Amino acid sequence: METQPQLKQFSYELQPSNQIKKNINCQAIAINKQNKFVIVTSDSKILVIFFKNGQLKKLATIIKHKKDVSTLNFFNYNSNFVSGSQSVIIWPLSLISNQKYIQKISGHAKMIQCLALHPSEFLIVSGSSDATIQFWFNYEQQLNNQKITDHKDSVFGLAINKEGNRIVSCGKDKLILIIEKSNSHHPFWQVRQTITSNEFGYRICFINDNAIAFQPISYYKGYNNGTDHLHIYTPDEDQIYTKSKEIMVAGGGQICHYYFPSIYNSNKEILLVKNGYMVSLLRINDQFKGKNQYIFFNCLKFYKGLIIGTLSEDGEYFITWDAKSKEIQIRKYQETE
Repeated sequence: METQPQLKQFSYELQPSNQIKKNINCQAIAINKQNKFVIVTSDSKILVIFFKNGQLKKLATIIKHKKDVSTLNFFNYNSNFVSGSQSVIIWPLSLISNQKYIQKISGHAKMIQCLALHPSEFLIVSGSSDATIQFWFNYEQQLNNQKITDHKDSVFGLAINKEGNRIVSCGKDKLILIIEKSNSHHPFWQVRQTITSNEFGYRICFINDNAIAFQPISYYKGYNNGTDHLHIYTPDEDQIYTKSKEIMVAGGGQICHYYFPSIYNSNKEILLVKNGYMVSLLRINDQFKGKNQYIFFNCLKFYKGLIIGTLSEDGEYFITWDAKSKEIQIRKYQETE
């Protein structure tokens, strides 16, 4: 008789000596693949922080963007990172002290709200309040641009699957777009499916190369509130997505702000979802009978207000900033019996 494998319980424990307290207004945090550098936004500035053995040391402050910086992402295959505001800037860590950047890319008419990078090649995908998704990539030794205009309002969430051939987006218009790489060069990316949800959403991510986790937001009495359930979409044999499951999460009914994308970490099999002023941590295993098993272990409660966070690539560190503490806080992964 086949039995379900036992998944270890876990938590992220706050490391009190590793806090950096700054009077900043943070909208994005990122950590590089080697866990050596942390970057944090502060309005239109970017703070570069050295991270070693759990200790944080500020290295530099970058002042180049004219408007607030809303997204930060490290490339997986080199030491460069990308910042998003109304424009996109590519930065090399080696030239940070001189505040020199590699390239500045402009194309959006309004602020960038979300940005995703291809896992293994140069591709930048950005979603904006101008209701467009823009793709920036190299083709025939030139920087090329493609624009998708299927959204009717602000684009809040973007994700690329691990294989790098599928993109998903969500926005204020209650639409979820499934975008796939085409076999031709014109266009390079095409909308394969449009899903209409009952609610709009800020956050969407891939759990593996196929399954999608979407966190709906409800509008009630002038406020955008988190909902009680996370929606899971899976494809059928024809690769058509439908909602297959709803999972209870914390934060329903609480005022919810955008930014802080949902994250699935394959190394630890953890799905991290910010909703309201709660962060839910779900352990996922997809090896039992070929189906994803979702086990809700715990959640972290923050003060009402803005919460920003990210997970390290190896899943060992959960880094946050919140409007109450005004601190960059480090939490370390721990397994419990």
